[in-house]
Amino acid sequence: MNKNQQTLKIFVVLILSTSYVFGFSHYGPRALGALFASEKGYLPGTAVGTINLEGKTPKEALSLLQDAIADWKANNSFKLHFKEKSIELEIDRFTFDPEGTVSSIVDGRQNAVQVSLDERALIEWIEKISPSLIGEEIDLKNLGNSLTEPAKKLETGEVSFRLDRFLANIQSDQEVIASGTIDVKEPSYELELAVNELSGMKIEGNSEFSIIRALDSNGLSSLSPMALSMLATSVYIAVLETNFDILERNISKELPEYAKLGSEASVDQTSGKDFIFKNPNVDKFELSFSYIGNKLTAEIKGSKFLYEYKAVADGEEQFQPKVIKQYSPYLKDGQVKITKEGKPGSIIKMYREIYSQGNLLDTQFMGEDYYPPIHRVEVHALQDGVTQQQGGTAAESPAGNIESPPPAEGNNQPEFEIPEQTERVQAPSQQDPDFDSSDDGPLWGKPNEVPK
Repeated sequence: MNKNQQTLKIFVVLILSTSYVFGFSHYGPRALGALFASEKGYLPGTAVGTINLEGKTPKEALSLLQDAIADWKANNSFKLHFKEKSIELEIDRFTFDPEGTVSSIVDGRQNAVQVSLDERALIEWIEKISPSLIGEEIDLKNLGNSLTEPAKKLETGEVSFRLDRFLANIQSDQEVIASGTIDVKEPSYELELAVNELSGMKIEGNSEFSIIRALDSNGLSSLSPMALSMLATSVYIAVLETNFDILERNISKELPEYAKLGSEASVDQTSGKDFIFKNPNVDKFELSFSYIGNKLTAEIKGSKFLYEYKAVADGEEQFQPKVIKQYSPYLKDGQVKITKEGKPGSIIKMYREIYSQGNLLDTQFMGEDYYPPIHRVEVHALQDGVTQQQGGTAAESPAGNIESPPPAEGNNQPEFEIPEQTERVQAPSQQDPDFDSSDDGPLWGKPNEVPK
C-alpha cells in the first residue's frame, strides 16, 4: 500500500515537471514577446486618425496622440443647423480616451481614436436650438455617432450638421410661408404675361436672388419699369416676413399709388435699379405670383420657419409743402395761376420683429424711406410797388412762403421754371453716390440731414 502511494507521488511529480518544461518552452516566448513588445516600433501602415505611427513605440504614440487631440480641440469648429438657426457646439464636450486608443492599436492598420459624446450634451444642444424639439422623436445615437465621426479621424476645420436628418417626424411639406399683395388699379397685360411665365421660380439655399436676372432668364427683359416695380414691391412685402437678407432696394422720388408707405421696391433696368435679396438658409424656397382682379400677389413657399417674422412700421412723419410764389406781368391784378400742385412729403422706418412661440426675440432695422415734399408753385400778377431783387434770387415771404422776384424789364419769359429734383432715393444701405442733397437747399433736403 505504501509502495503504491510512493509510486503515485513520483508519477505525479514527473507529469508536473514534464508539463512545466513543455509549457515554458512552448508558451514562454509568446509571453516574453508580449512583455517586451512595447519596446518595439509599430509596423508600416500603422496609424491613428491622421497620425502615422510607423516605427513609433506605444509611449511615443501616446504622446503624439495627446498632442494631436489638443491641436484638434484648438482648431476645430462644430455647428448644428435646424431650419434658419445655427449654434456652435462646445468642443470640450467631446470625451477622448488616448490611453484606450493606444492599447487597442492594431499593427499595420488604420485605427480610429476612441471618442464619445454624452447624451446630456446632445439634449442641451437640441434644447438650445428650440425647446419645442425636446418632445420630438430624435435619433440621439445616430446623431452622436455622426458628430464624433470627424473626431475619430482627427479631421480639422469647420464641420456642419443638419438636425432635421435625425428627426423621425420632420415635416417636408411645402407651404406658403410669406406673401405680399398690392392693388393694381388699371388692368395690366404685362403683369398677366409675367405671372404666366414666372411660375415656381427657385430661391436656392445660401444664394442671391435678383428680380432683373430672374426676369431675364424667363424672357421678360422688355417689361416696363412700372410692371417691374409692381412685381418687386409685392416680393419685398413677402421678404419682410422671412429671414432673407435684403442686399439692394431702391425707391422712387414719389410714392406710387400701388404702394403703401414703407413697402415700395423700385426696379428699372435702364438705370440699373434692381431688387436683390439673399436666402441665408440651407433649404431652398419657391417664388410664385398670382394676378386676380386688381390684386397682384407674390408667394414664397417652402418648409415652415422655426421663428415667426413680422414687418413693423414706426416713426412715420409728414412734411407739408411750401408755396413758391412767382410773379408775371402777363397776369391781371388778382389773377393766380397754379403751375404745380403741392404734395406732402413723408418718412417712415421699417423693422422686422422675430418671435419664438409668441415671445419677441429680436428687432432688426430694415430701412428708412423718405419722400421729399413737392412744393406748390403759384404765379401771381405783378403787384404795384414790388421791385425786382438784385441778383434775381427768390425771397421768403413773412408767412414762410418762397417768393420769386418779378421778371426784369425786357424779359420775355412769362413764367419761371422751378428746378426738378433728379436724384434716386434708395434704401439707407444703397444710397446713390451721385446724390447731392445740397443742390436744392432747404427745398428738397431731408429734414435734419447731416451734409455728407
